[in-house]
Amino acid sequence: MSNDHLSSRRSNSSDSASTVAGPVSVAGTTNGYGFRSAGGDALSIEMQFLNPRRRFPLADEYLPLVYVTHEQVEDLRETCEQLMADALELAGMFAWEDSNNNELVGEHRDQWKVHYQRPHVTLYRKKRGKDAIADELEDATDDSNGGLRHFVVSGQIHDMSLEDVEYGLYCDATLDERAVMTDLYRELFLDAAVLRSFETQTPEDPFHFFGIKWLAHLSPADKFISPRDFAFVEYSQRAVGPKGEPLLVKVQHSLSSKHVDAMNRREFDLVRAQMSCTTVYRHDKRANNVQVIARGHLDPCGNAPTIMTRAFLTRLAPTLVEVAHSADVKYIMRHGLVLPKEAFFARRNALKAHGRHRLQCTACGKRFGRLKRHLTQCRSCGEAACGHCLMTYTLCLPNHERRDAEHPTTTGFHEMNHSIGEQNALMRSLQSEYAKMRVGVQRSHSNPQEMRQNRLAEWQATEHQHTMALSSPNLNDIDSD
Repeated sequence: MSNDHLSSRRSNSSDSASTVAGPVSVAGTTNGYGFRSAGGDALSIEMQFLNPRRRFPLADEYLPLVYVTHEQVEDLRETCEQLMADALELAGMFAWEDSNNNELVGEHRDQWKVHYQRPHVTLYRKKRGKDAIADELEDATDDSNGGLRHFVVSGQIHDMSLEDVEYGLYCDATLDERAVMTDLYRELFLDAAVLRSFETQTPEDPFHFFGIKWLAHLSPADKFISPRDFAFVEYSQRAVGPKGEPLLVKVQHSLSSKHVDAMNRREFDLVRAQMSCTTVYRHDKRANNVQVIARGHLDPCGNAPTIMTRAFLTRLAPTLVEVAHSADVKYIMRHGLVLPKEAFFARRNALKAHGRHRLQCTACGKRFGRLKRHLTQCRSCGEAACGHCLMTYTLCLPNHERRDAEHPTTTGFHEMNHSIGEQNALMRSLQSEYAKMRVGVQRSHSNPQEMRQNRLAEWQATEHQHTMALSSPNLNDIDSD
């Protein structure tokens, strides 16, 4: 294949304006850590013909660069503080006293129309009148193609306190940001990072953050529209509501390519979109939920049809309220609870050698069957578990394995909350978990507690043997047997 032929290829995305000029080196590859190229800016054949997910997550050296001066940082702070102050006026748009009611009140009903509605969240977009068009022109950037739309959101996060939301949403490191964004955007997620941190949490305000972040995800029409990325300043802190109630307020406001590098080079093929969103969280003790109210605007930019803005708004709405697993995925990634592929297979083979791969579910003790209660193995410990006892998360695993060309890695963990290699923690967690279990029907075994203790003893013996095998110089010979 000649270099001329390679340079003539174009992206299959309808709104991509990037091309390859001159001879192209094909030495670049992806190895799970990010884009690699011998020339530094060339596109490999592998990346040219595969889904864009293969290129992400990016290594640190390929993340967008930030260009902001001290004066610009202060200007960004003032902008965010003004948006935060304006956000407190959102209380007048919705029934603030009834947190389960997502309907607009008063004159606001005539200005907005329902765009996305679910039992726990409703997104409204502004009606296209003269006033709305004037507001959109005011907020639009030079890269806009007329697709900017204003929105407001009202929703609930059930069975969570304000502290739970605070811990789950606070991210001041790239690892946490990737974990949370992967869980929110699921199959559309590409990459996310914390590019710059100016201020972080304090003992007085654990939710406080001021910095610059970056997010990339596929467009809802992946086959026709290029992926989008957002570079924005985030400002979050605790606040006090009109009646003295505690609030959490988070501001996300887009930055131009002058402040953060655009990732529209051919090897990334991302179109910089614009978004501004201010979100307010308030706890309602009577309903035992957290009320969420948000306001902002979104513009996909590029050459995408303006109607595509509606698809982006539809995908944005659930991310504002579906944060129940954010704390879990952060904990899993922080503590490395996902076994690398090689370690997972070694652990599974060790369990198989002891005949424990076709017995009962480790969590509930029920036997596996062919028609129901299929066998699945926990990616945290390798133990066998049934589907009823699994919690499935979508994680971003750049250091473990390359993600599939169609979906991010989906990892299952059984409900026993133990840390790998920590037998004492496992014992406490097992005791806590089993203490909560109430056997409603007579099991086939006569003594469930004795069975669990025996299983725990087997697990400890297996861990000890596995540790000794890993430290042995004849590890390959042992595995081959």
